[in-house]
Amino acid sequence: MVKSHPVHDQLNDLGITDSMDAVLSFMINQGGMGAILVLKMSDRDYAPSQISRWIEENDAKILGLMISQADQGMLKVNIKLNTSRVKNILATLSRQNINVDQVLMADDYDENDTKAFDVVFKFLDL
Repeated sequence: MVKSHPVHDQLNDLGITDSMDAVLSFMINQGGMGAILVLKMSDRDYAPSQISRWIEENDAKILGLMISQADQGMLKVNIKLNTSRVKNILATLSRQNINVDQVLMADDYDENDTKAFDVVFKFLDL
């Protein structure tokens, strides 16, 4: 899960890790099983109480939250949940126009399902 870039120093192998990879690795091991959602959003749209409400409305709890600067004016929000069932949470976030960049360790998530939902939503918007 953690990307490392090997560096050879004499006879010893050393690893260099990106700080976000280290955080994700820590979140995966924190609190037992549960999915991790990685959201990418404008810093103006970031409201932790609102995100928490949307998640808790779907019978889940936030076990961990990590925020970092993604791009200019954009945040990357990593959320560790107490459940690995995220389909309803993803649907709620999608309705709120929240961009879910990655879903890790989820039982009921399939990237192909997301693509099918996108096609249906585009059709309904017409």
